[in-house]
Amino acid sequence: MFNLNLKDNINDYFPFKIYNPNFPNEKITIQQLANHTSSIIDGNQYDRTYIFKDQIPPFYNDLSDETNQEIKEVVDLFNRNEWMPISTFIENQYSENGIWYNKENFSTYLPGSTYKYSNMGANIAALVIEEASGENYIQFVQKYILDPLEMNQSGWPSKNYYPDYVSTLYWYGYPIPEYELITYGDGGFMTNIKDYSKFLITIIKGYNGEDNILNTTSYEEMLKDPISDDSKNGVFWSVDSEKIGHSGNDPGVKSHAYFLKNNGKDIIVLVDTSNTENDMIEVRDIYRTLLKYM
Repeated sequence: MFNLNLKDNINDYFPFKIYNPNFPNEKITIQQLANHTSSIIDGNQYDRTYIFKDQIPPFYNDLSDETNQEIKEVVDLFNRNEWMPISTFIENQYSENGIWYNKENFSTYLPGSTYKYSNMGANIAALVIEEASGENYIQFVQKYILDPLEMNQSGWPSKNYYPDYVSTLYWYGYPIPEYELITYGDGGFMTNIKDYSKFLITIIKGYNGEDNILNTTSYEEMLKDPISDDSKNGVFWSVDSEKIGHSGNDPGVKSHAYFLKNNGKDIIVLVDTSNTENDMIEVRDIYRTLLKYM
């Protein structure tokens, strides 16, 4: 087994160096990745992470003139994206010698000082786990989370795993081909309500003092209240005075998964549609309606 400390400098684990050029002498820590204060920004290259199985058809021709050109540019990029290892993608964007390296990939705030949600921060944390453990992150999650919880219909798509039934995803109201992500610390995970319920119930039990896939000390650290209202996050989990969980979205996907601190009841909402006119409002309305009956 290996040991990681949340205060560790991420550069202790990489063959290349990542630092904010605005603060070249300040280290970036695992803790800062976990609570989104690392000063690492997703950047203009983030959309290169999406790899579609087939070409996306030009549905943007049916959209209004206001969105047509913008979406066309994104679709054209998606259709050109090429696969590469996650370590290469991260190095290209955040290492000084990377082909996409730019000061704009970092905020002007001191690392550790300011909350700014960062998908790529989660991906860098996944790479830290790979480098420290010597295991692929996906295999690591399989061994220590999915297998123990018997989440047999969950994982990242690969030659060894693909679910029997997959929803068609709708983006701006149009069906799109299946896709994967070069990155996997921030998304691309496939699951269903039954399987994900096993995971969230396990987290709730840990929050209430049960040792399971983590010990209670680790749960206390992971799910503790943020140090300020501006921080918003524990260790990757969103934590506020009422609930703990996370939400997210990708093309054709929206998700909300939270449990209430006072009674341990949880709500999971998975949606196969995104970027419609009122999608965010509608998903929140589903969540809030369910909340009334808890």
